Amino acid sequence: MISRVCLQCRLRLRTSLVRAPSRPLTTGRYSNASHDDVEQTYERLLKVTDDRRSPDLVEKLAHGYRDKPFPPKAPEKKPEMSPFLKKAHAKFSYPSATHKATEISGNLFKESLLGQRIVLHGFLAKPRKFGRLTSNALLYDSDMYHFKHYDEKYAVRVVSNLPELEEGQKHDPEVLDRHKRLTSTHVFAPVVVQGIMELGPTEKPELRLEEMWVVNGVQQGLIYTNVPEKTSFPVKDRHLQLRTEYTLWNALRTRHRALKTIRRVLETRKFLEVETPLLFKSTPEGAREFLVPTRWKDEKGDSQFYALPQSPQQYKQMLMASGVTKYYQIARCFRDEDLRADRQPEFTQLDLEMQWAKPEDVQNVIEAVIRALWNDILGYSVPASPFKRLSYARAMSNYGSDKPDVRFDKIHRITYRGGEETIQGFVLRTNPDAAPFVIDSIHTDLANKFSSSIEFKSYVANETTANGVPEHGLSATDIDDINESLGVEPNAIVVLWKMPRVYPFAGGSTPIGDLRRFLIEEGLARGVITPYQEFAFTWITDFPLFTPTTKASQAAGEGQHSESGFSATHHPFTAPMEEDFAFLDTDPLKVRAQHYDIVVNGVELGGGSRRIHDPELQRYILEDIIKVPAARMKTFEHLLHVLGSGCPPHAGIALGFDRLVALLVGSNSVRDVIAFPKNTAGKDMCVSSPSSVESEQLDVLGIQRKERKPRPRIVMEETNEDLVKTLALLRETAKKGTRE
Repeated sequence: MISRVCLQCRLRLRTSLVRAPSRPLTTGRYSNASHDDVEQTYERLLKVTDDRRSPDLVEKLAHGYRDKPFPPKAPEKKPEMSPFLKKAHAKFSYPSATHKATEISGNLFKESLLGQRIVLHGFLAKPRKFGRLTSNALLYDSDMYHFKHYDEKYAVRVVSNLPELEEGQKHDPEVLDRHKRLTSTHVFAPVVVQGIMELGPTEKPELRLEEMWVVNGVQQGLIYTNVPEKTSFPVKDRHLQLRTEYTLWNALRTRHRALKTIRRVLETRKFLEVETPLLFKSTPEGAREFLVPTRWKDEKGDSQFYALPQSPQQYKQMLMASGVTKYYQIARCFRDEDLRADRQPEFTQLDLEMQWAKPEDVQNVIEAVIRALWNDILGYSVPASPFKRLSYARAMSNYGSDKPDVRFDKIHRITYRGGEETIQGFVLRTNPDAAPFVIDSIHTDLANKFSSSIEFKSYVANETTANGVPEHGLSATDIDDINESLGVEPNAIVVLWKMPRVYPFAGGSTPIGDLRRFLIEEGLARGVITPYQEFAFTWITDFPLFTPTTKASQAAGEGQHSESGFSATHHPFTAPMEEDFAFLDTDPLKVRAQHYDIVVNGVELGGGSRRIHDPELQRYILEDIIKVPAARMKTFEHLLHVLGSGCPPHAGIALGFDRLVALLVGSNSVRDVIAFPKNTAGKDMCVSSPSSVESEQLDVLGIQRKERKPRPRIVMEETNEDLVKTLALLRETAKKGTRE
């Protein structure tokens, strides 16, 4: 324990330093020392001074040391390391890199590097031996971009040569060990190499190895090929997929570049990036939510929960009332929905909102963002003219979908048999050089997939069907009429669907729209059709404000849990079309929304709307039209309170960023553009999530584990020989992989 006198000594020193904080000592061996050096010196004097009772004595001794060598500090004795720690320590003790492989390889190599000692960090390709004494390997940077096709122009060749020995001589053990390390190092093991840059026998630069550090190993059984693109790993080794598959790595780079472009465009337009909370509250906005339990209780003792946001919708509307005129965010969102190739339980979206904006104002901003993205990443010039606009009703009528690919034929209404029958028809026009057997295969797949769910007729226009299609009751005359009405050419696939006389459009597609989408997707995948343009951008507008509630949507927990029989088509904060206000009281299903979706090549990139900024209208729609139960209305009171504080009119949009990047890299699945995606079961196989938790953790949260009832067992009577034989036959059949 330090005595009070010793503390006085330290205080006297610090007091003298404070009086002249910037004045160095000007006499003796400390004339160039900093104040920190003086204080450290004084601390050491205190440690070597036996008498600490007198501050004057300590200070006198300090002055006496001014012109004398200071007593050396005794070195700290370190314990001897075990062999394991010595081996681990060697993996952390290596020199810093003097260059990067990509900076001194290929066309970037400079002759001034010859003869220099160079240190490189990176990964080795498979080493090669040339005789007994020479071996070499290509060293690459860690950046996967430079591994594409294992191109040597991105690598530095590391060479190790053993000297020729006369009979009876032996190699230097250190040289031999270094040579063996180069030849035995596993592919993709991280290494540090040091050597002299020189020209090899082929007059190409190479690094003559002087020293090598293998800073980590590769587990046994892990097999890399010499070409990373031909190396395949399971989903649980996602990190190795990213490391070896150029397409995945390029998707991450494209994602990064897209974010930079988006931020640049929006910030030049005076948008402010604001982060909103991820721990929100449960509100009936549409999709099912992910709930987050907490340790806290309300005044009644009930457990309280967060909900992960489906979107920052309510927060960004609150920002509009907070004086933020233009907001944007690269937002993380969560929805507990059934998964598919273009959907994940957690996803990223570009979210933005603008004060005093109408739909066309938001659309102009998004068109600018899209033009910049396509130009920066694809080098594709999107025309400066406004994007095409289609109403929801026209899109459903002409294309059978609310996200149509407008690069191909519309759906036409035609008549045949002397005008007795009216049907809808679609033609998939194939390329002249398309193989007939591929076209027939697509047509067969169409029938197999939809014949049990949709009543339709189809055929391939060729010599065989020119005489009629008896299985569909179509005569040669009918085929001639249909082909003439639709302008059918040889080898086209024709689809016919008898539309009901009264068919109100609802949802995202019609039966013939589903058939059209399947044919287009298969035609593109198999190379038998060619679009008239590479990209077609379309705004879909005038959606219905409300949609009838189905049993399926209620069971899935979707919608606003309303008692009216319908719910908001998108979310309950969308403003109605000004000319449709009168229908709110009389026929809400006729009201159109000021909603808009942006679609490209049949892919919905995102959607937005003009919002309800009037709290009275918002409450009217929630309580009187949708009829949200009173208990659920409480979850909207915070928003109504904010709107009532003078919130200005506003509109916004959200783009699915993962889907956008997938489109830019030409992938059909958003999983290809996410570093660590979930599979179709919602699991991250790389880290095995979601996972169960211990009972103690549930107890803290006040959650009780529900015991599952055991499944009832079927006990067969020994006398029921027929049943026993039947089950035995079924087991045998299952083993053979057939059905009876």
